[in-house]
Amino acid sequence: VTVTRKLARPLPAAEAEAALRQLIELPVVQVDPDMILAAAVSSRRDRISFWDALILTAASAAGCDEVLSEDLQHARSFGGVRVVNPFRG
Repeated sequence: VTVTRKLARPLPAAEAEAALRQLIELPVVQVDPDMILAAAVSSRRDRISFWDALILTAASAAGCDEVLSEDLQHARSFGGVRVVNPFRG
């Protein structure tokens, strides 16, 4: 709905559907109690929000080397996952 109606230049419905079909091919990490606890520990230790810590924990579980984020410190690593700010010049 957002990309087809709320953007300044909305996508045509067929293009949005094609993008969705690509996204559903990506692996999904199921958050479990151990990940939640690990994120809580990371949040406290690394002084980041719980939600950012959970994203990083899930990324690590999925085998990701990098996470794109404009909110976390560019080039900082958390448990082997490096943060990259995609808007950095």
